[in-house]
Amino acid sequence: MDSIMEASIIWNKHPENVRFWYSSWKEETIYLRINNFPEESLYTLISKSKIVDINDLPEEWIISLR
Repeated sequence: MDSIMEASIIWNKHPENVRFWYSSWKEETIYLRINNFPEESLYTLISKSKIVDINDLPEEWIISLR
């Protein structure tokens, strides 16, 4: 997961679920979910192999609002 956190990723809004963004990384679709902050972490990063809660997004990530 550390390498995802260090990568330059452009996130796209999920077409069916407003709480999710998605992107491709190393031939895998990964997801970023916005949570119920402050009761939960602000975001959850979801890949095939791991689920990680995060509060601060890496500067290299670009979140599309469209």
